Amino acid sequence: MAGAAVAGVAVGAVVGAAAASAARPPVVVVAPPPVVVYAAPAPVVVGTVVYALPAGCSAAVVNGVQYFNCGGGFYQPVYQGGGVAYQIVPAP
Repeated sequence: MAGAAVAGVAVGAVVGAAAASAARPPVVVVAPPPVVVYAAPAPVVVGTVVYALPAGCSAAVVNGVQYFNCGGGFYQPVYQGGGVAYQIVPAP
């Protein structure tokens, strides 16, 4: 019986809180838009090996060799550590 009384009190408190919050007007928060800053990409240094290509690269095959052109920097797939990495190379 005591458990039912406690449950009744808990349900009453939740219903009362829900009714009280429904009676309040909504709160409107006006915040300035976020500031977005774009930085120039790091310089491309020939010989550097990376493990992921930058976004927006296009694939090209020149004289039977595959390259990835990423904003004017060229990458060539290489195998390193049991997986594929990409080495920055001069433009073909």
